[in-house]
Amino acid sequence: MTKKSKKPCESCSGQNMKSHPTTWPVDLGEKKLTIGRVWVRECLDCHAIEPTKAGNEKIARGMMAFMELMLR
Repeated sequence: MTKKSKKPCESCSGQNMKSHPTTWPVDLGEKKLTIGRVWVRECLDCHAIEPTKAGNEKIARGMMAFMELMLR
């Protein structure tokens, strides 16, 4: 399911984007956190991926939950 996107790819300015869920790695210094089922947009021209707004919110929630666990 591909469609022309209103927001172009940040890497190549392509309009051919596809949204799908994937795991997203986050480096927190010496710790590495992998957040699952993050919605991303993938450019079908250059294959760059970037999280959607909902994906960014999920990454932020995952990082906050991790920080809360580390402070206990």
